[in-house]
Amino acid sequence: MTRIAFLVPTRGAESRLPNTMRSVLAASELLASVEDVTVEVVVICGGQHQGLSCAGQKASSGRFAVIHPFASSKVTLLHMGCKVVSDIDFLFTVDDDVSFQPDVCIRALRSLMADPDLGVVAVATAVEPYSGPNPISRLVYDVINCRSLWDLYKDDDPYLIGRLVALRGGQYPVPTDRIVDDLSLDIMFLGYSSIIEGPVRYQGVGSLRRQFKRVAMLEGARRQAAELEPRKYDLLKQTRTREISEQRVASLNRYQRTCLATYGVLRFCTNRVWCDWLGQFSSQTTW
Repeated sequence: MTRIAFLVPTRGAESRLPNTMRSVLAASELLASVEDVTVEVVVICGGQHQGLSCAGQKASSGRFAVIHPFASSKVTLLHMGCKVVSDIDFLFTVDDDVSFQPDVCIRALRSLMADPDLGVVAVATAVEPYSGPNPISRLVYDVINCRSLWDLYKDDDPYLIGRLVALRGGQYPVPTDRIVDDLSLDIMFLGYSSIIEGPVRYQGVGSLRRQFKRVAMLEGARRQAAELEPRKYDLLKQTRTREISEQRVASLNRYQRTCLATYGVLRFCTNRVWCDWLGQFSSQTTW
């Protein structure tokens, strides 16, 4: 019998953990009904979380547990989660602010089972539109997330995104000193990874503060990767390219074009100005 574990690392009370857990538990039930599997679901909570009472349901297909380790980074939380699961054949890691259809986990599992050389399977993502009543908050949200929100890339995103990932074995392979998990997975499994259709839906960045922190982390992770894995990181950059579609940009309305132009200014400020200092700081910091 195949043994599967879902690990859901979470921090803070603002995430949408209850929605995530509904997707995870539905996927675990579906997996148990169509495959010869046992499923464990583990929530690793690195902080106070208001939504745990809503999420703490037992999956009838297997064990459900919530642990509270003294840790903050996503990678460290995942390592802590691996310590409490039984011998596992396949591991799913799920961010705490996503929702997805349960069949994507079956497709990810079957992809790994069909190709023994495949090391990791990720699921394509899609950002959710802003749903609040505040027009200023909506404008900020639309500016920050415009490229994904209006699907402006020419092709599917070639980068592995760690919001929902399936791996072999019961150990999380990313070292705990890595700043960003998905970039590390992309480098570690370069040539041995796959991205399947989803989508995994997630809430985009909704404030300038979070955007500055996010960009600083990404810049720090890139510099860390360039220092620790220079050859693989250079190869990754050569084989993974994002290109904006001029045709899709031309179809935008005036409001959307304004958001895209504003994002260009914001990106210049964060990537070129802030991250010259913040990237150096974050590359020496455990996030």
